Amino acid sequence: MTRDDPDLRIADLQYRDVWEYAVGHNISVKAITHNGACHHIETTWLPIAAVEKVVARDIPEVELGMETLANAEDAAAIREMLNRLPAVYQEWIEQQQQQIESLDTPDRREIAEALLNKAKVARRRIQEGIDILENPNALEAFQMANRAIARSLRQRLTHNTDKDPNEDISPPRWRPFQLAFILTNLRGIVDPTHSDSPSETLREREVVDLLFFPTIMRHLHHFLFHSHRFSKISRLVNI
Repeated sequence: MTRDDPDLRIADLQYRDVWEYAVGHNISVKAITHNGACHHIETTWLPIAAVEKVVARDIPEVELGMETLANAEDAAAIREMLNRLPAVYQEWIEQQQQQIESLDTPDRREIAEALLNKAKVARRRIQEGIDILENPNALEAFQMANRAIARSLRQRLTHNTDKDPNEDISPPRWRPFQLAFILTNLRGIVDPTHSDSPSETLREREVVDLLFFPTIMRHLHHFLFHSHRFSKISRLVNI
């Protein structure tokens, strides 16, 4: 593994407890393990792998309801609804920090430290996204976008059914990572000159934030949210 490839270094850290016993060429390989040890491998034309499902959890005292956020009385009310989000993220970062010294190689400790430093930047940007909602234009755009996405979800979930989108559908909710991603980008949309680094050498708009979307509809909802919000803020503050 080369130290010049950050992706390989991150994969080495994240999958340090996962063993690759064999690699197939023009055919797949199945490893037979027992008590964590492999003493037998065999070829297979149809490999099968168990992929664990990732389920987003609710965070106590964090409001994820789109319509609740859209109808909040003011920025102070939204701050009360969301302030626990960066706080819980900070708690997670501190838990991970305590595990760095237990890593078995200097390279893994180094890359883990670098990842946590980026996590701290993300946590700060989430908090700044909440803080910028004190700006009346940002608040209006944020609430309007929440309302628009909630309405689109209600409509989509009732397509080809007899359900009433306003009466028969549960209130739409964000997953925590979705809401965090939106807040992360809010300050840079409102303030074109905002810096993403303490040295003030990199403006936030010069950073491309990538978020993996398991389905096209989730991708579309985020695209619609950011497009709607950016166009609204642009009109409000003339940027």
